[in-house]
Amino acid sequence: MKKLFFFAALLVSVSVFTGCDDDDEPTCNTEDLEDVLSGKTWRVEGTDDVLVFNADGTLVDDGGVFTPQVTNSKSWAAFGADSFSASYITGSGSGSFSTTASMVECDRVVLPDFGGDVVLIRQ
Repeated sequence: MKKLFFFAALLVSVSVFTGCDDDDEPTCNTEDLEDVLSGKTWRVEGTDDVLVFNADGTLVDDGGVFTPQVTNSKSWAAFGADSFSASYITGSGSGSFSTTASMVECDRVVLPDFGGDVVLIRQ
């Protein structure tokens, strides 16, 4: 009986030190830019700007990375593995920006812009 108790206590003590890994890498389909961006918050590398690509197609771009800061509405879309566009409507008109991602990873996306690359880091 003592041996059974000893083995049961040993089993419990070993299982206490077994746990889940907290450093799981995010998973996504890097062949689908919409899957990578949708519903997630991203920080623009080298700035304090934060972008939110809502699943309903609306875009939070308060820093004016892809759209003017003052607009009536902002939206985004992604097509296939690397095509991206952002559009906006203001009181005096509308506009859009389109580009092709040069890198798509689950936690990092690089979108070329007129002034250089916009590097997005998943938050």
